[in-house]
Amino acid sequence: MDLRKRLARFDALSRPPREGAGVAPDAVPDPAAAAALGLDVTAGAAGEVWRRDEGLRRESLPAWPEDSAGLDAVFTAAAPSGLGLGDLLLLDTETTGLAGGAGTVAFLVGLGWWTADGRLNLRQYFLPSPGSEAAMLADLAAVAAPFRVVVTYNGNGYDLPLLRTRGVLARRRGLLSHLVSWDLLPAVRRLWGRRLPDCRQPTAERLLTAADRAADDIDGALIPQTWFDFVRGGGTGDLPAVIRHNRSDLLGMTDLLARALAAAASLAAPAAAPSDLPWRDAWSLARLAERRGLHAEAAAWIAAAQVRREAAPDDPEVLFAATPERFRLDSVRLWKRTGDWREVARQVGAAFAELGSRPWLEREAAILYEHRLADLERALDHARRLGDTHRIARLVRRLGGAPSA
Repeated sequence: MDLRKRLARFDALSRPPREGAGVAPDAVPDPAAAAALGLDVTAGAAGEVWRRDEGLRRESLPAWPEDSAGLDAVFTAAAPSGLGLGDLLLLDTETTGLAGGAGTVAFLVGLGWWTADGRLNLRQYFLPSPGSEAAMLADLAAVAAPFRVVVTYNGNGYDLPLLRTRGVLARRRGLLSHLVSWDLLPAVRRLWGRRLPDCRQPTAERLLTAADRAADDIDGALIPQTWFDFVRGGGTGDLPAVIRHNRSDLLGMTDLLARALAAAASLAAPAAAPSDLPWRDAWSLARLAERRGLHAEAAAWIAAAQVRREAAPDDPEVLFAATPERFRLDSVRLWKRTGDWREVARQVGAAFAELGSRPWLEREAAILYEHRLADLERALDHARRLGDTHRIARLVRRLGGAPSA
């Protein structure tokens, strides 16, 4: 079979079945199953879709930062101008596997968005058969059209590439491509990754929002087979649990998004930090404030982290052996950006007291005392410990001789 015939055969297989065309029995949706799953069978943008809609009144709306620069520090994609909460579309998928690629199908797509009156709308699309995929994707595209940002958890690495691949196969190129992607996974890593044991969504929810998944939450490894059993005529089985799991993912994302927005708004206000803020979180905010160009605020955040760290010397959450060195390195660098050289000297001294001699620390001290504090004797001492022959020779000349080692 030549390439043209192969492509024609693939094209025919990828088309949704025509009305009245023969379909394998295990691919025919059972309308009674929709009611059993709490789904409505409705006319969508390009055919019949199975979906579930829910409107929620949550305790409070996420606070929207006035300054978008904080958002740009937290998220990996810049915020479009004039962005508001109503421009965000939350998205989460349940799929037939984690490998991705053209053979993986998103059989459940959950969406969430806020309305002007503060309601959180949830919509979950369920794929009752492979032949219904084009209709589901068409309706998804229609719902997503007015939004400007899509919020996911690991969506950059999985959900969005998968949906775009499925869109290409369904003759819908550029599916969701008009949306700026805010992936909460990198945001969680930036804000809280220094103290979380891992950055999986259930872990982040449990430790950051005090929300725990229901005891009957389905194991993610079982989700693909649950759908396969359904389309092969095995009944709804554990699909209700899968739908609940997807709903929990969406609600968990709203809580994590709210915390990320609050953190973005706090970057410029270290003085307003709560007293119980973990020191690693203050450290993360210091780095993000630096990313935003707020050097005085970054120094204030790292100072707050130092105070909190000293108050909890036996912190059981120490995860990385190199944490003290990384923390001290950041402290010195952030204070250098302020130009407060006496404070930099204090930071360098504290680093020596905790870490002992390190090449980078000896270099920082030599530069500081030679060029900023004009203490050439101390600069020479550090240069000798570093073994920097060029610096040693220059300092000896400047001192007018060879002072005692």
